[in-house]
Amino acid sequence: MAEQHFLKYNDAGSWIQDYAMILSMCKEVPWYLDDGTSRVFVIGARGASSLALTVGSEVFEESGRSLVRGTLDYLQGLKMLGVKRTERVLPAGTPLTVVGEV
Repeated sequence: MAEQHFLKYNDAGSWIQDYAMILSMCKEVPWYLDDGTSRVFVIGARGASSLALTVGSEVFEESGRSLVRGTLDYLQGLKMLGVKRTERVLPAGTPLTVVGEV
């Protein structure tokens, strides 16, 4: 997930921090469930409901603005701060309940 963070000028005459989602992408690596007796490969797990993923990494990259771009943004009432990228993961050992067919 990637979010563009910025300051915007409001009607009260002050700058407030806000963000907009610019990218939401899911990638899934092949994985399997193992109960000690056999192994079952899992396909399409990202469609699961109530799957609580933890933050694996979070990086903020500051905007590399040119003078012209910064001026144009400012005239529109914006100050670009940067992009925050967040990766979420399902930690190994997480207990799961699975319903499906073999």
